Amino acid sequence: MLAILTGAAAGATESVIVTPFELVKIRLQDKSSTFKGPADVIRHSFKTSGPLGYVLLWIKEQRS
Repeated sequence: MLAILTGAAAGATESVIVTPFELVKIRLQDKSSTFKGPADVIRHSFKTSGPLGYVLLWIKEQRS
């Protein structure tokens, strides 16, 4: 039971903390990217998708 709980906690931590950083990195590494830096990616994400922008972008990236 402890292994299941620790695995779930690790997965939740990755989803909340690691995934947004990965999305920013991917957006910046894209050759067709026009972003000026990490703050520009974050600003654009919040402006276009709201606070859940990272989650929505992650889902979109996974489907493409």
